[in-house]
Amino acid sequence: MSHINGKKHIIIKSIETAASMAEEVSASSEQIAASLQELNASSQEVASSAQTLSNMSKNLVDDVSQLKFKISNFP
Repeated sequence: MSHINGKKHIIIKSIETAASMAEEVSASSEQIAASLQELNASSQEVASSAQTLSNMSKNLVDDVSQLKFKISNFP
């Protein structure tokens, strides 16, 4: 009978270990999800900044072209 109790104890400890590991995995998964949401938000900010920079560059090219035209037509 003590042999059976010993095996039951081992099984219970294994189940408790598995449950503890499952809790850790769950917590890690939540942290990963939060990090991915932050990464997504940061990526959107970078994309928006890149678009703003692109627009500023286009405006600068247009301004330079207009200035060149004005200078070349200056009497």
